[in-house]
Amino acid sequence: MSNTADKLKIQTEDRLRKLLRQAEASLEDSMKRCRQIDRDNSIRIGELAHEIKNPLNAIIGFSEIMMSERFGPLGHDHYREYTELIHSSAQHLLSICEQELSYAKNKATGHEIPAIVEKVDVEVTGLINSTLTDLTKFAEDLGVKLNAVVSEDFPILKTDPTRLKQILYNLVTNAVKFTPEGGEVTVKATVDEIDGAVILVIQDTGFGMAAEDVLKVMAPFEQVEGLESRGDNGSGLGLSISKRLADEMGAVLEIRSQEGIGTLVTLKFPD
Repeated sequence: MSNTADKLKIQTEDRLRKLLRQAEASLEDSMKRCRQIDRDNSIRIGELAHEIKNPLNAIIGFSEIMMSERFGPLGHDHYREYTELIHSSAQHLLSICEQELSYAKNKATGHEIPAIVEKVDVEVTGLINSTLTDLTKFAEDLGVKLNAVVSEDFPILKTDPTRLKQILYNLVTNAVKFTPEGGEVTVKATVDEIDGAVILVIQDTGFGMAAEDVLKVMAPFEQVEGLESRGDNGSGLGLSISKRLADEMGAVLEIRSQEGIGTLVTLKFPD
């Protein structure tokens, strides 16, 4: 009886060891496939960023020629203003492409990934104004007014200007798209009197969302059913990208919304 029990025990242990080895091999294979997919995605992102850089450099170069009026005057003042907007927007996009290209290159080759956020002194008032200037035509076409409210003697903020403008651009664009004609989108910059934190607020008089939809729209490619955008339908990435960038910058992004009232987004930078 004892021999039978011992034999059964040995067989069971052998079977368990075999199953464990199979599970480990399957897990290792799955991990290899995941790493390869991750590398492939990084390569594709890097290739996309690289290909976008070429036409961007052409746009920047030709807009600089136009701004210098090398071949004669531009004429109307609005032409110079629009040329400057083309140039600044292309420069901003080029900065994003270069950061993403560097990130993708290091990740794909297995090298150490540098910090994506480079903190420098940022004049917030100017950055807000330049962002709203870039989006003025877009907002005017949809009949939405853009406002900027910045407290007096606003302090210099040490952060990544490219990433901050990217967040503001996404949030303001999103607010305009979901605000009815005749509505307003306001960007406010204040300092918390208690802890000294810099707070940026993007508030609209738009359609708003139900509380359960706020978490949903923070996920990639998610959009609220029944909430029609007045611009292009978009990809559902703007808010999720903004949240990720805010986290990387050490900021806190929060959304509060009420149907029929509008949406308020706060971006808080701890002192």
